Amino acid sequence: MSFSLTDTLVPTINRALKNFSVILEKGAAFAEKKQIEGTVLTGARLAPDMFPLSRQVQIATDISKGAVARLSGSEIPKYEDTETTFAELQARIEKTLKFANGIDEAKFKDGDKREIVLNTRRGDLKFTGQTYITDFVLPNIYFHVTTAYAILRHNGVEVGKTDFLGF
Repeated sequence: MSFSLTDTLVPTINRALKNFSVILEKGAAFAEKKQIEGTVLTGARLAPDMFPLSRQVQIATDISKGAVARLSGSEIPKYEDTETTFAELQARIEKTLKFANGIDEAKFKDGDKREIVLNTRRGDLKFTGQTYITDFVLPNIYFHVTTAYAILRHNGVEVGKTDFLGF
């Protein structure tokens, strides 16, 4: 039995982003219950030099759609990064999930062997498809989902480990 990139990448993106959506739902419900403008929470951050919750969602979805596109040889969808409300962030997650699940599995053939080069401010990062997933994509998705979770928890939203894991 073989183990494909889509066995690792797409289910992990699905789980992480669907759980992220549940966490954001709890944030929106908390804001409504406490009569707090939702953008107060979506604009919140853990430290002054960190990105706000809205940007955490944008980055997690950018990494997800970028990984699926690069490893399948598809074009990366462009998003405007203008979302500020819970509803807009939810729509972005939904759009990313639709893209990730809409790629034919055959397009991922030999994706683990593809050379992936990311141009960053610190220079080019070079990976094989496999190391791109294990060393860059998955850690980054988890980092940004965890950071958003922590932002909401820090602001009083009752989320727990089971929300993050989806159990």
